[in-house]
Amino acid sequence: MLNGVRVAAAQSLGAQLSACTIMFQAGSRLERDNQLGASHFVRAMSGCSGHAYSLVGKARVLQQRGCYLTCSSDRQTLAFTLRCPFPHFHDLKYFLVDTATRCCFHEWEVSDIKPFIKDNLLRMSSEQRALDLVQKAFWAGPLHQSMFCDEARVDSMSSANLKDFVTNFTPSNCIVTSCGIPFEDTLKLAEGLHLQCDVCCEQEHMFSFPRGGYEWHDLGSGSDTCVAAALLGCGTQDLCCLMKHSILAATWDVLFAQLREGALDRIVRDQTPLGCQTDELYPTYKPFSISYMETGVFGVLAKSHSSNANKVANTAAQLLANVDKLSVEHIDYGKKRLKLNLSINEENCVNISESLGLQMASKVHIDAPLNAYCVIDSIPNEEVLQLAKDIVSRNLRRINVATALNTLKEFKSPPKYISKESIVSNCKIITFSPRSIGFGIEDKPSISRVKQDPLSYIPIINPRSILPIIDTNWRKDEIGLPAIRQEEKQAVRLIVIRRKKMKKHQRNKLWKRMRHRWARIKKRRRQIKEKIFQNELLAMVKAANEFSAEQYVASKIESANHTPLPTRWRHKRLPAFIIRQLLGIDKKINYKHTDVYKA
Repeated sequence: MLNGVRVAAAQSLGAQLSACTIMFQAGSRLERDNQLGASHFVRAMSGCSGHAYSLVGKARVLQQRGCYLTCSSDRQTLAFTLRCPFPHFHDLKYFLVDTATRCCFHEWEVSDIKPFIKDNLLRMSSEQRALDLVQKAFWAGPLHQSMFCDEARVDSMSSANLKDFVTNFTPSNCIVTSCGIPFEDTLKLAEGLHLQCDVCCEQEHMFSFPRGGYEWHDLGSGSDTCVAAALLGCGTQDLCCLMKHSILAATWDVLFAQLREGALDRIVRDQTPLGCQTDELYPTYKPFSISYMETGVFGVLAKSHSSNANKVANTAAQLLANVDKLSVEHIDYGKKRLKLNLSINEENCVNISESLGLQMASKVHIDAPLNAYCVIDSIPNEEVLQLAKDIVSRNLRRINVATALNTLKEFKSPPKYISKESIVSNCKIITFSPRSIGFGIEDKPSISRVKQDPLSYIPIINPRSILPIIDTNWRKDEIGLPAIRQEEKQAVRLIVIRRKKMKKHQRNKLWKRMRHRWARIKKRRRQIKEKIFQNELLAMVKAANEFSAEQYVASKIESANHTPLPTRWRHKRLPAFIIRQLLGIDKKINYKHTDVYKA
C-alpha cells in the first residue's frame, strides 16, 4: 500500500468464525536497555484502555457478542488478533485498531498490571521457561533478550518506557492479515491505520550470532526439571532449508514417541515394580526448531524428575550429537507427521491469520496447506539426511561428545553438610552449554546477604577529657564535644511517640496487604455505577421511543379545560366527595335518614 502497510487475506473454509490480525515486526529484540520487558507488558495490556474505548467498554461488548481480542509475541513479532463472527466484524474492528495502534498505557493501568506480570512469571511452565533460557544462552545480540520481563525489572517499568517502545510500530513493520473476511474490508482496515513515520533504530540493523553459554533457573525442590540443548538452525528467508529443518524435527518427534512406547511395552512385558517405572516412563524428549528472520535454533527439550536429571541430560546430549543417524524410512515418517500437524491447524482461523502474517513478514508465500504439501514432497530424503550430517559436522566437528559427557563428574562439588535451614533454599542447579555439550549439577552457593563492615569499631576519645580544667570561665566559653558521662533521659512522651509510630507502621502494613483487594472493591463499585447509569440511559431512551405527540396534546387540552372542584361549601371546608354530591355531580346519599343534608 501507499502507507507502507502490507495486506493479505485468506478465504474461509466454511467456518462461522473469522479472524483479523495486525502484526508488527517489533518483538523483544528491538527493546533497548531501559525497555527490557516492554513487549511482555504490551502483550499483557492488550485489553487496556485506548484513546477511543475504555477497558470496561471493550470487555463488556466483546463478552456480549462472544468475541476475543488477544495478543501474542515472540522475539521477532508482536500480533494483535480479533476473532469474531463475520457479521460483527464491522462493529468490532475499531476495538482492534484502538488496541493495536492507540493504546494509552496510563500510569495507573501499568501499576495494576504489575501483579499480573509477576503472577504470570510464577505460573510459567517449565518447558516454556527452558526454551526461553536456551535461546537466551545461545545468542549474542538482540535475540539474547527474553520475551518475558525479568522479575527484578517489573517494578521499574513505567508508562514512558512503554510509549517509547511503541515507537517501533511503524508502517514498514506493519502487516494486516485476515481469514474469512473479504479482501476489500481488510484493505479498508489497513487504510484506516494511523501510524507514525519510520524512526531509525540501531537494533534493526544489528544481527545476532551464536555463542557458547548456559542459563539456569531454580524452581525449588521437588519440581520437574527441563533441560534444553540447542544447535544452530536456519532462518525463515530460505524456505527450502526451513522445510528441511521442520521435517527433521518431525522425524525425531516420531522416533521419540516410538522410544517411549517401547519403554512402556518393556515395562509391561517384564512386570517391572511400580516404584522402578518412573525413570523409564516419565522422561519425555521433544525436538524443536525455532526460526527468525536471518537465523534460528534446532535442539532437543527433555523433561524429567530432578532425581533423574543427570541421566536425562546425558541422553539429550547424545540424541543431539547423533541427529544424523537416520534412514530414508524415518524421513518418510517425518514428512507424514509434518503434514498431519499442518492439517490439524487448517480449520483454526486465528492460526491461519497469524501464519499468513508471518509469511508476509518473511516474504514467503504458502497460501494453503496443499501448497506446503507440494513443497514437502518436492524435497528429496537424501537432502534432509545431508542436512542432518551438516548440522552435526558444523557444530560438533571439534568436540568429542563422549569426553564432554565424562567431564560431568568434574563439575560436581565435594559433599558437605547441609543444615536443616538450607535444605529448601540450597537446591540443585542444572547447567548446560549448548555449544560444548557440557553439563554440571552442583549445589547452589549460599551467599549471605548481610554485608559486614571491613573496619572494626574505633571509639572516639573526647580531647577535652585529657586536658586539665584550669579556669571555670574558659570552660564556660569553650565549645567542644559532648561529655562522656551518662546523661539523664526524660521519657515523658516516649510512649505517645511510640504509639504514633506503631499506628503509622500498622497503617502502612494494612495498605500494603489490602491495596489490591480495595482496588478490586473500588473497581466493582465503578462497574455497578456504570451499569446503573446505563440502565437510566436505557430507561430514558425507552421513554423517548414511547412518546406520542397526540396523547401529549390531548392531555394538555384536557388539563386546560378542566374546572377545579371547590374546597368549600357555604364558607365551610368539606370533603371532596360531599361537595361532589352537593353540586349534583355524584348521586346524593341519604345521611341520617333525611333528604336534606344540613351543613
